[in-house]
Amino acid sequence: MAENYYENLFRKEPQKPYVDLGPALPQNYGKTRIVLMAVDPWWLHTYWEVTPEDRENVLKIVGDGAREVLRVYNLSDGTHFDIDLIPGVKNWYINVNKPDGKFKVSIGFLDSNGNFYEIASSNEMITPPASVREGKVEEAVVTESERLILASIDRALADSSAFRELIREQLVSKIAQWQVLSSGHLASEGLAREYRERGEKKRGFFLEVGTRLILHGRTVPGASVKVMGKPVTLMPDGTFKLEFDLPDGEFVFPVEATDGFEAEKITIKVERESK
Repeated sequence: MAENYYENLFRKEPQKPYVDLGPALPQNYGKTRIVLMAVDPWWLHTYWEVTPEDRENVLKIVGDGAREVLRVYNLSDGTHFDIDLIPGVKNWYINVNKPDGKFKVSIGFLDSNGNFYEIASSNEMITPPASVREGKVEEAVVTESERLILASIDRALADSSAFRELIREQLVSKIAQWQVLSSGHLASEGLAREYRERGEKKRGFFLEVGTRLILHGRTVPGASVKVMGKPVTLMPDGTFKLEFDLPDGEFVFPVEATDGFEAEKITIKVERESK
């Protein structure tokens, strides 16, 4: 099972037509800010920009021996913890392990006495619940314009009833996904819908558990990075992120980086066993 999973990790997608997206977004906007987002019920993601002027102003106050940190505030219970940052990094994944919890983060410096000097503070964010909330999950509503799309497909494919039904099902599914995305509750409603559908089939108590591995890192911008021998595209600041939904089994992820002169390799080994 693990061997087949490895074969599909880097399966090439069909080549898509070229689309001119215009000039690349700038790496910096010249404004100090930090943004917090929920990834799933257990993880947060934050990204930030700190201007050189704001950084220097705080360092003048903090003095020598300062450590740049993210301070993560759990607003649900009033606690917090700090994460030491790698110099130059501009985003971070945070394991809070608290579904339906309220959080915010600040970026700043700790002095040698442990005092925190804040540079910027983020928005507040609530992680989605990990299970289905009590009550009915609403079905997706198809708008009039979307009904017209379905009707046009019916007319175009009237001679092939089986194919017509397949296309209709796929389109209705896509419409439901668009509505969930626009609602701002993708993680919680998506989990609710998936669990409800599975629960209806079993007609009884059940438990479904998934495992997602987030593999992320950073190197020199412009370097070459490979994961499991496959090239990985870097962000302009040298960071990268891969996500894998893992079945049961042992998985080894060798990560290699080189700038043409030096090379480094780190191997991550992960095992999942469902009992």
